[in-house]
Amino acid sequence: MRSSQAAACLVLVLSGITVAGCTAVPGGPVHWGSDGRDADTLCSTVGVATPMLVADVLEAPPGEQIEVIDIEPVNPQRIEVSEIAIAPLDADSASIGNSPIPPEDDLTSSIWNARRPVAGYELAPGDRADVLVVAERTTDDPGSIENLRIRYRAGGIVYEKAASTFYLFAEDCAD
Repeated sequence: MRSSQAAACLVLVLSGITVAGCTAVPGGPVHWGSDGRDADTLCSTVGVATPMLVADVLEAPPGEQIEVIDIEPVNPQRIEVSEIAIAPLDADSASIGNSPIPPEDDLTSSIWNARRPVAGYELAPGDRADVLVVAERTTDDPGSIENLRIRYRAGGIVYEKAASTFYLFAEDCAD
């Protein structure tokens, strides 16, 4: 969406007017994944029909509480997503990144066990959370998720933002 379209959407959404393609303001204050900087690719080595956990960090900005409305995978190819959840992260905790299901180490297990439903999840100003996605390949060919898209509310405004992480699920990530 171009900046002039985004500005028009902002005016319409703030006015309470819903127009096709303009139900949320693009972007907003939340920090999400690598936040529009260079796109990252996270490759998970996984067989067909084997669940794999992938994750990305979501952070509320200082001074702004956010409420998550929904999170969805964008353009999944040869992938079935069975769960999307969210779990709080301490200020110094790293994202899970990717992990087998069930998680094999204590840190990943503790984050996994703290997961909550996405809809209605609230992050206080400055809080961080790991968005957790369980997916599996459905064919022998590699599968992918272009990125994850979040819709959230901050300051009474509904925003929509895509993370820049590309998720690849393959038999071998060395290629």
